[in-house]
This record gives sequence, structure tokens and C-alpha cells, in this order.
Amino acid sequence: MVISHDRAFIDNITNRTIEVTMGKIYDYKANYSHYLQLREERRSHQLKALQGATKIHCRQSCFLSTI
Repeated sequence: MVISHDRAFIDNITNRTIEVTMGKIYDYKANYSHYLQLREERRSHQLKALQGATKIHCRQSCFLSTI
């Protein structure tokens, strides 16, 4: 385990980054810079999925309120 604020140093010595967030563990087999890109992609996909689920929920709620 390495803790540092020097991103260049972390990039040069890591080939795996493990993120623990919101009760889940994400294992990225990448250096720190690539991990940041992959994390942003994952979060973007999660947000899109949530927005889609919210849209479906709203449509179902509107439909049920008309019955």
C-alpha cells in the first residue's frame, strides 16, 4: 500500500489500484492516471443507468396514477 500526493510518483510505481467506496470494492489493473479515467467512465455509466431507471419509474408512476 502506498499513500502519496505525488501523482507522477504513484503512476510510476503502481500497476493496480483498488478503490473502496460506498460499501463496494473496485479493482483496477492500471496505473493511477488510467484508473482515474476508468473510474470516471464507470461513474458515467452508473449515472446513465440511474437516470434511465428514474425515467422508467416516473413513467410507471404516472401510468399507475391514471388507473
